[in-house]
Amino acid sequence: MRLWQWWVQRCDRQIDARPLALVRILVALCIFLDLLRVLQLGLVPVIFRLGQDGGLTAFHDPHLVIHDWWGPSTGPIAMGVIMICMLLVMAGYGTRVAILIGVLAYAQLGHLFPPGDRGVDRVLRTVLLVIMFSGAVGPWWKLKRAQMAAWPVDLL
Repeated sequence: MRLWQWWVQRCDRQIDARPLALVRILVALCIFLDLLRVLQLGLVPVIFRLGQDGGLTAFHDPHLVIHDWWGPSTGPIAMGVIMICMLLVMAGYGTRVAILIGVLAYAQLGHLFPPGDRGVDRVLRTVLLVIMFSGAVGPWWKLKRAQMAAWPVDLL
């Protein structure tokens, strides 16, 4: 019983929301800049297309569902969706919805080019999902005195 009380007190304690909001902003910025660099190098038509469409990926991943919707232009569309979502996440507007859509599109981009979906991409998606359920989802200036449960910080 004592262990359970410790656990409940630990999960229920309150902390300042701003440090986790800063993590949210920096993770979204990291994803945004990573995709911006891929775009700048002109690699989008090469790595984010299937082999049958002129890309590098020789196999069709069964978990890649958005290719059935958008065909060969799946990669650029998914990149645009992710970049818009990450801008919204950084700004703190519609954060939960933007994280959910952005993470799903980012995972689909990983299925489009599996060699490019490294462990760090999965970690960044997981961090965003944890932040989605935290109290650090508003604009930075509105979190000045905001308190939130500490469990997301402990989990990360």
